[in-house]
Amino acid sequence: MSDVVAHSANVLVRAHAYAHAEQLHKHLHKSIVDSGNNRAHIFRSISFFPFGVRYHRSRIHGVHGSKDVRIGIGTAYFVTPSDKGPIAWAVPNSMYNSNSPVNLLCVNVFHYDSDGNKTGHKVDLLEERLTLNNKRIIPFQNDAASLLPLMETKPMRHAHALRVRTERAAHTHVRDLAESESHSSLAHFVHTHLNPMNTESVTAILNNPAAHTLNMTLHHGMITGIAGVKPLSTLKSARPDAYWSGKMTSRNVPRRSRRPANVQMSSMSHIVSDIGVVPVADRYGHKFFVMYKCLYTQYRVVHRLKQKDHIVHSWKKFITDHALQERTGSIKIRVRFLVTDDDKSYVHGKIKEMNQTNMIANWAIAPYTHNANPAESEMRRIMENAVCALYSSGLPPSFLLDALEYGCTCSNMLYTSVHHESEHEFKSPWERVKGSKPNINNVARFGSKTYVFINKDERVKGSTHSWIGWYLGVSDNMLASRVYRPLTHTVYDRFHTLHDSSVVYGDFLGAMYRERVKADRDQREYFNSAVDELLNTPENQEDLTLTAMRARPWTRQPDPSDHGAEQGAEEEAQVESEETESRAHARAREDRDSSAAHKRARGEDEGDSEMPALKRRAIAEAAEELLTDGPRAGPQLTRAGRGQRTARTLAQEQASEHANAHARRVVRPPPTTPAVARWRPENNDAAGLSPADIGEQNRARYDNVDRAQARNLLGGVSAPAKFGCLAAIEVTTNFYSLLDRLVLESEDEISHDTLLALAQHELEGEEEDNEEYVALLQLCEEISRKIAHTPEPKTRREIASVLARNDIEAKLLKEAMLEEVVWMVANHKAKPKSKLNVDRLHEIDGKWVIKYKKTLTGLLDRVRARWVLRGDKQRAYKDYDPHKLYAPVASKTTNLSVLTVAVQHGLMLYTIDVSKAFTISAIEMDNVHMRVPDFFDSDVHPDYAPWGTDTTWELLTSLYGLRQASARYYDKIANDIVRPYRDAQGRQFRRNGYDPCCFTKGELVRGFGKDGKPNTKDYTCFSMHVDDKFVAVSSVSQLDDFRRMLDSHGVKYTLDPLTNMLGMRIKYRRHEPREGKAGKLVIDHDQYVTDSFNSIKKHELIDQSRTSNLNIPISDVDRKRLADQEEPVFCKERYRLFRAVLGKVQHCSQYTHPEITTAVSIVSQHMMNPSQLDVDCAFGILRYLNGTVGNERAQMTIQHDARFDKQEFTQNPSHMLSDADLSNCPLTRRSRTGWSNYLYFNLTGWKSQKQTQVSLSTCESEYVALSSCAQFAKWYRGLLADMGVLMAYCEPIVILTDSQSATNLATKTMTPANKYSRHIQQRVCWLRELIQDGSVRLAFTPGDQNIADIFTKVLANAKFKQFRDKLLHGDRRVFRETANLVCMMQYLSDMPNQTLSIPARACTCHAANFLCISTHESPALLHYAHDLD
Repeated sequence: MSDVVAHSANVLVRAHAYAHAEQLHKHLHKSIVDSGNNRAHIFRSISFFPFGVRYHRSRIHGVHGSKDVRIGIGTAYFVTPSDKGPIAWAVPNSMYNSNSPVNLLCVNVFHYDSDGNKTGHKVDLLEERLTLNNKRIIPFQNDAASLLPLMETKPMRHAHALRVRTERAAHTHVRDLAESESHSSLAHFVHTHLNPMNTESVTAILNNPAAHTLNMTLHHGMITGIAGVKPLSTLKSARPDAYWSGKMTSRNVPRRSRRPANVQMSSMSHIVSDIGVVPVADRYGHKFFVMYKCLYTQYRVVHRLKQKDHIVHSWKKFITDHALQERTGSIKIRVRFLVTDDDKSYVHGKIKEMNQTNMIANWAIAPYTHNANPAESEMRRIMENAVCALYSSGLPPSFLLDALEYGCTCSNMLYTSVHHESEHEFKSPWERVKGSKPNINNVARFGSKTYVFINKDERVKGSTHSWIGWYLGVSDNMLASRVYRPLTHTVYDRFHTLHDSSVVYGDFLGAMYRERVKADRDQREYFNSAVDELLNTPENQEDLTLTAMRARPWTRQPDPSDHGAEQGAEEEAQVESEETESRAHARAREDRDSSAAHKRARGEDEGDSEMPALKRRAIAEAAEELLTDGPRAGPQLTRAGRGQRTARTLAQEQASEHANAHARRVVRPPPTTPAVARWRPENNDAAGLSPADIGEQNRARYDNVDRAQARNLLGGVSAPAKFGCLAAIEVTTNFYSLLDRLVLESEDEISHDTLLALAQHELEGEEEDNEEYVALLQLCEEISRKIAHTPEPKTRREIASVLARNDIEAKLLKEAMLEEVVWMVANHKAKPKSKLNVDRLHEIDGKWVIKYKKTLTGLLDRVRARWVLRGDKQRAYKDYDPHKLYAPVASKTTNLSVLTVAVQHGLMLYTIDVSKAFTISAIEMDNVHMRVPDFFDSDVHPDYAPWGTDTTWELLTSLYGLRQASARYYDKIANDIVRPYRDAQGRQFRRNGYDPCCFTKGELVRGFGKDGKPNTKDYTCFSMHVDDKFVAVSSVSQLDDFRRMLDSHGVKYTLDPLTNMLGMRIKYRRHEPREGKAGKLVIDHDQYVTDSFNSIKKHELIDQSRTSNLNIPISDVDRKRLADQEEPVFCKERYRLFRAVLGKVQHCSQYTHPEITTAVSIVSQHMMNPSQLDVDCAFGILRYLNGTVGNERAQMTIQHDARFDKQEFTQNPSHMLSDADLSNCPLTRRSRTGWSNYLYFNLTGWKSQKQTQVSLSTCESEYVALSSCAQFAKWYRGLLADMGVLMAYCEPIVILTDSQSATNLATKTMTPANKYSRHIQQRVCWLRELIQDGSVRLAFTPGDQNIADIFTKVLANAKFKQFRDKLLHGDRRVFRETANLVCMMQYLSDMPNQTLSIPARACTCHAANFLCISTHESPALLHYAHDLD
């Protein structure tokens, strides 16, 4: 404003120059567009200002001298013409000067608004026009004499100006509310009040202070913002109820100073304190409070305490909050004296030490003289204020501590007569301490309705801009209001708030309760009317089902108002109620006596009944379940609601309702269940149908329902609910069918005992097949299969879209997610916590991982939802130890070896599923927090976000997704559970030194006894692959011992026979020699292959004409095409498809289909940028696997071999085959190594890998393959020995190879430093040492019998199938070293004088039966045949 006035001189000087033009501008509605005026519009007529102006005086210096000018400033209203009609303008801060000769328009006012923002208008003096932001054009006219641009501006009438001002104000208000980015929007939520500041509202806001206190506060202006409020009446009759609720009595409080003589006081130097207790704890568990009051300033502070000994932290906080920081930066403690009673919390312990350290004197009041304590009267006053505020608000008693804090705030803002300095006489305690007057906008009425602004980043587009809460007071450590939100049961500190002091929590709760009571009464009236219409209709009187329903006590719902009226009548007329009750009991006794007499007359005495009481009770429960829709009434079933527990059973509640109904309806006796009358045609309707005919007619009604109609009827119903409904329908139908037959055949009436017998007969009877039942089961299977084959939602958006639906999948997903969250909280895996209580909070993000678990038949087993944390958001050394992240995993060879040992020795196999495996171990770091799981915020599930957006979850144990989760789980199982355990004989599990995930206890013994049971009695082998585990035990006692080990540590698990492992189906038949059943175990991936093939072949990049099954995984032609192809253009969709297909076939090659290992290795060489040919070849492997589904010859099989049961069979149970090709890779010319390993003639390991260097010869490539095979053999030998297969360590492992040159290089004594092997000299020497120490032994096998050839090259169809069958079903050859040995049988038969008459053909060389003897010259091998003695 001062700039406008100061610039007016220059503006008028320019106007004076315009006025001295040759032809003066005389028209009022013409204005000059002045480009030099950059301040404001200037008008010379008051008609442009219909609402007046504010006058200022300014001195103007012009060409004719200086003079004082009277200038008015206000909002100018005028209209200008445009090309599309007139435009109304309202320009604030415009100037009025009656002495101005012309009207001047400022160009900058058109370009910028009053807030300095660009308007989008453009003044173009060259084009002589003003272009608005909406493309409308206002033309200019040049003055003929002065050539100045003129704009037509007509003054606006008062009525039109009033309308424009109102519309602009409304538009501004709406714009401010809608645009959260602007500061003007937030200005509406800066602790403002919606109610006018009058005496009533101010009194309510300040917690009903005394009249003298409030009047002195108003008179001396101690609070800003309440200038126009009238004084409060001093009549006590004008006080509201809230005032007298807390201040019923008045006591004389001495007003003399309590400070000792000759002691100088200052602000916060002398503090009085006392501890109080409230009857009900608050939401955080605080039940105590401590009050501090400064004697010098009368300033009060209240702190909450959970326990009295927490006062140390409170006292430290008070000293710190009111300390004084000096200019030098040091902190000066202002407290010098503490006045308390003789409570030990003050005079002993840490507070005494703290006061002595800070040189604070402690004045203790003598015992039993509490009236001398200055804090006693103040404690009474603040409690009176708190009760007054709590009563006025209607909040529950748990908010009493909030009311205490609020009352102290109000008392600090009001007048007090106690002062120690003259300057403090008319200053409130607030002003004495803080130095400024309090503002009424800083507080509101306790418990008043409050609108809290929601920031833009915290709300969804299109949602409301505020939420409703209830005001609790001023925040402790920030400039904000504390607002309670009942929806989340949380108190928030918010700055942008609006308060409505006319509505409090009690008003809102009362209205809500009245609405709830009215809705409940309407619902009961509607239900009772429907029941009366159903049960009391004349045509339904003969219905047997409705007759049984009339006898139930829950037929009609009682009205709560009737119950209240009944209680009031009992209080007013106790005698009448007692008489009514006695008459009811008398009538009940008469009915019971008459019933007993009737039974005795019929010979049915209760004592002579053949049916026991417990059995009769069970039959009654079964009959009740059949005849009603309610649950079975039993001692374990209650009517408790969700999250509640009650000790009253359903039978007790029904008995209570019977008694209440009987007492209320004294006039009408209670209905009893009539006997079912025998059906007779003369008693029936005109149709003359029997109950059996009616039932047949009803069943025929559903014969025409087709499959589509049945699917529509069952849409949206979960599979478990369908099974339950079908079972109930079947049981009920069978029961009434029996009832119909009995009624038709019986001549007498049917008693209640007969009905019980019918129910018992139905429960013990067998179910009959039902075509409709089978059809509905098939429909349930279709829905289950459809969900099981639906892709699981992965992202948050996909999960939200599924939850938004109302189908079976959405319901199952909601239940799974809720079960996961409830499980985490209930089992103390994590707990909600307020962010305000965490220092330097770092939350770990997470996501939902949804898995549709399928059965082996492809049906939906269950929906699993797991909240998985993002380990990449963890901080090293704060959330985890980076040096403790390694977790071992059982190898493929270890798992197959354990299965093979179990088949060979007849062990039992079980799988172990630990519930939430990674969560059983404790978390190593403290104060690790995660954010609240998605879809469980305060609006949906307030129990899991009690502090709203300020809620975080503290981790109490390890969870899935953490970097250290796998390592901590392994340590828990291996080091805390398995290894320390000792059985009854003191034996422990020994961890395998070659695979830390394999544990063994006991010894293996070969063979089986005469009873057909294995000789191994106390052997247990346990293997774990991440969280999948299986165990092989020799007996049930060993299994029980394993159970005890897990139970002793509280591990929740399920132990089932091994039917699946790592996604594979397993069929195991234990070896039973007495029954002629050989042990056999089959592993297949059939269901996985089928599902993978069906999902992949639908992809758009798959040629639908090439989806038939193949006989081999890859052909040699495709291998050459892959090597000769050019680099393709990268395609993201093709990249994803290739990785998906390759991942599926590679998973199959790891366990069940080793024959595709070479094909997978060849195809996977183009992972980064696959071509369409790569995709086709990968899909070709999947086509081959799809052709093996159901083919027993193409399934991985482990069989028992009886030869290893004999003690005399000393061959090593493990042998290997090795092979290599030469430079088969066209690009790198590197060779490929391939080998296979066998245990008890069953395949347990294999490898197909390109060698790391180019081999120069076949001998070299074969020798590199032999060295790789020997490395595995040395490791495998130790693995088997630690597992208990001792024979594998006693005998060398035989490696069969088809390369004589590589065998000679490893076994001959020639020097390895020749020109052919010196570059692999280290390999040669290492393998020779293994052969010399007896770890391995090389043997020759022909090339057409070397099964390892399938791992080195692409084979043709016939040879591939031959090697595949031998590979999957075992290599069962028997071998011993026969090279350089002489056959004695052949030698004797070739002698001239035969000493033996045995023909040479009797020699069975290379057979299983032989005898090795030693001679003086060389070892000799004596062969013999089975037919020889």
